[in-house]
Amino acid sequence: PGIPYGATIVSIVASKDTMVISAAATATDTLASVSIAYFQSHAYAAGDALGFPFSLGPFSQIDKIVCVDDAKVITSVDLVLFDYTFTGALDSAAFAPSDADAEYMSGYITIGGTGLNKALGNNTIMVTPTTMLPMVFEGRKTLYGQLVVVGTPTFTALTNLTLKVYGK
Repeated sequence: PGIPYGATIVSIVASKDTMVISAAATATDTLASVSIAYFQSHAYAAGDALGFPFSLGPFSQIDKIVCVDDAKVITSVDLVLFDYTFTGALDSAAFAPSDADAEYMSGYITIGGTGLNKALGNNTIMVTPTTMLPMVFEGRKTLYGQLVVVGTPTFTALTNLTLKVYGK
């Protein structure tokens, strides 16, 4: 479940249910970067899953999160974190974790919003508010995440978003 830390998406099968990934790398740096992929140019509703579930880490602490939107269509997005694998929603479906999965939620972080965005030409960079970080975990652990739409964006390309998570 999820995408192993250090793995790379090689291809996405047109059925929307399958993606091919490379073997996970053995890097130990403190940056996890995920390109968020989705299947088609369509409008999202607030509360929809954006892309697919993924894994991050291992981390004992998250210090900063940056989201780059090279389509310049969103102003904020929620990152919901779990400390165990969970059943994710399909891209653009309502994100509604089961009661069993909710037991494993570590929290959520809203990335971007008023005063936390910077438009740079055709791109927008969004950061996390310092009041929500750092997030500290017991020991080094792999986290499992899902981005959730805050507004109602329509993306134009398959990889308009890149999520960068910095930690220890």
